[in-house]
Parts: sequence; structure tokens; C-alpha cells
Amino acid sequence: MGRHPTFTDDVLLRRASDRLWKDGCPAVSIRDLESSMGVKAPSIYRRFGSRNELLARAIDSYTARVVEGRLDRYLGDGPDPLAGLRAFFESVRVPVGRESRPRGCLLAMTLAQPEMGDPRIAASVLGGLAAIRRAFAGQLERAVQAGRLGPGVDTDALAESLVASLLGLLNLVRADEAAAGPMIEAIFASHFPVATDRKEPAHAR
Repeated sequence: MGRHPTFTDDVLLRRASDRLWKDGCPAVSIRDLESSMGVKAPSIYRRFGSRNELLARAIDSYTARVVEGRLDRYLGDGPDPLAGLRAFFESVRVPVGRESRPRGCLLAMTLAQPEMGDPRIAASVLGGLAAIRRAFAGQLERAVQAGRLGPGVDTDALAESLVASLLGLLNLVRADEAAAGPMIEAIFASHFPVATDRKEPAHAR
């Protein structure tokens, strides 16, 4: 009899987070996770202890792989920090792989789901959002240094407002991708009424 394949926790968490990202935590049962992860329930519980602990660790995996990967890709030391920030917002409109519609964001989805009642899951979601807020604040500081924003801008408060706008966009894009473009325009026009006089290139996404 052949042996069952052995998967690392990282592989299993990637598979679990992908399923949660597609369908949302409430819709994903242990049986669904068995199918997506390629292991049986006893092995899942043995490795992760409980469904909620697995969900929390899968969200952590998603943050490290998808969210921080996207932040690293679009934010940083580019010539125009606001163009990089806008490119990050535009990237939420791009479907995953060969899918026809954008998925939105696992963090934004879970924020409105009953699983937020579990402290461990809540900590994972809020930790992911905090990583986005810190990255936005750093990008805004770079915009100040580049002369794209005035020196008196409260970058922490502006970053907080941008995260709130991002969450609204992420919820919208799953339902109506066509409406996402005008919403991004509105977000940047309202947050950067002077700085956005200089149009960002369309290829920035």
C-alpha cells in the first residue's frame, strides 16, 4: 500500500487560505478543508488543534503571502509614492489566476463574519489590517519627502482613512467590479485633491 503524501504546514495553510479567500470562513466546513488541503480531519486537528486555530493561521498565511507580497510589490521607493499607492488600490481589481472576477480580500471578508467573535481570528484579521495601515503610512511619509504632499499632513490619520476606504472598495469589487474604477477615482480625489492633479500612469496597476 502506498504512503499518503506528507505536506508541510505552510502548504496546508496556503491551501486553506485559498479556499477561505474564495468562499469566506462561514461557508467552509472541515469537510471542505479536507478536500482543499488534501488531508483528513484527524490530521487537521492534530496539526492545528481546532478549526478556529486553523482559520487564524490560514489568515496569517494569507497576510504574509498575498497582502504583504502586494504591499512589497506596489509600495516602496518608486519615483512617485502616490502612483505606487494608487497602483496598490488598482490591483484589487485584478482576478486571481484564470478566474473571471476579483476575489476582494480575505481580511475584509472575515471582518464582517461571525468568526471575528473568536479572539484568535480577530487578532489575525486586525494584525493584517495593521500591516496595511503601517505600509500606507510609510508610503505617505515618502510622498511628503518627495514633495507630493505638504509637510503638515498627518500621515497616520490619512493612512487610517485610506484603510477604511480600501475596505469599502474590497467589499464592492466582489459584487461589482465595474464600479471599482469610479470608486478609486473618488478615493484619490477626496484624499489627495491637490496632489492628484498629476495623473498616475495607467500601466501602474
